Amino acid sequence: MFFTKIINQFPWVLLPLQLLFGIVMSIFIHPGLIYLSHLKKLNVVPGGRSAHTVSTSILGGVGIFFVFFITTITTFLAYGYIESPLLFLALIMALFIMFVIGLKDDILGISPSKKVVAQLIVVVIFLLVSDNLVDSFGTLLGVEVLPIWVGWLFTLFVYILGVNAYNLIDGVDGLAGGVATVAILYFGMSFVLMGDYEWAFVSFGALGAIFGFLRFNLSHKRRIFMGDNGSMFIGFLLVSLSLHYLYSPESKSGVLLGHDIISVLALFSYPLLDVVRVFLIRVKNGRSPFHADKNHLHHFLLELGLSHGQITAVVVVYTLFMVLLGDSMATINVHVSLAVNLLIAVIVALVPSVLHRNTNRIIVRLPWVNSR
Repeated sequence: MFFTKIINQFPWVLLPLQLLFGIVMSIFIHPGLIYLSHLKKLNVVPGGRSAHTVSTSILGGVGIFFVFFITTITTFLAYGYIESPLLFLALIMALFIMFVIGLKDDILGISPSKKVVAQLIVVVIFLLVSDNLVDSFGTLLGVEVLPIWVGWLFTLFVYILGVNAYNLIDGVDGLAGGVATVAILYFGMSFVLMGDYEWAFVSFGALGAIFGFLRFNLSHKRRIFMGDNGSMFIGFLLVSLSLHYLYSPESKSGVLLGHDIISVLALFSYPLLDVVRVFLIRVKNGRSPFHADKNHLHHFLLELGLSHGQITAVVVVYTLFMVLLGDSMATINVHVSLAVNLLIAVIVALVPSVLHRNTNRIIVRLPWVNSR
């Protein structure tokens, strides 16, 4: 058939169709989820560490996952070929279980320890099928080969850190979706350039679902949150895309460079910075690292008077800046590039200790200078 020949010769034509299909379906589905949430009282109530003042639906992840699943499977069927069907089946199942864990946490509540244990089980099972382990740092830190047991432990740590760091930034409208959009678009375009269309389909399936979700997440009248049911499966997907980008045979002809790792770290610089900063503050104050509070960077930006949309814009611009900085420094020493990125992260982490809002003014206070 003519359409089949076009797809065989130019598989990239499926990507804009998949993206458009996902956006339209997502925009169609989310109003129904908002109505269902109000009907069944499946809303998040303002209070605690929430930065919102209105009871809002937490079923956004349901719509995102459903649209992602339908558009990705449909695109694979149109493509007509999957090189590693067991791998993608394992990925879909792992994402589904993460979604279910998050949904249960949203509705019934799960203790942090039980949630982490459940996440570890899902990651272990997925890694047994995918074998997508961190086994090298390339030219970074001079660690070219990791022992298999170190690779396993480090990969488990990366997944758990990535999933929960992404989950913790879901505090203001558009923030988690905006960060995910930048990262997934980066990976999706990279996979296209590599000719790895199967993972590009996975990326664009998520991209279309999140685009449609953001239409309502940023709405003032019909608002919906992604909830843990969305943030947990998207966080897992982001880590999986990252590791495939770094360690797949198609990536840079199988040669891992330290700068590739720095580029990926730049994409996740905000959630990683936020989770490390918050955990250190909680430990310093004698509380559990998993104790919910309002010490996140987005809470600080709210105190400065920024709106939810402005906070999202600031974080997205910061993420893009870090990615462009990392790419522009690809020709210099990798350790110099790493040091510059860490220095910027430390400076950003110290900003809340320096800037304070006093009535309608923003003042600078140096914490290491004794004021009289």
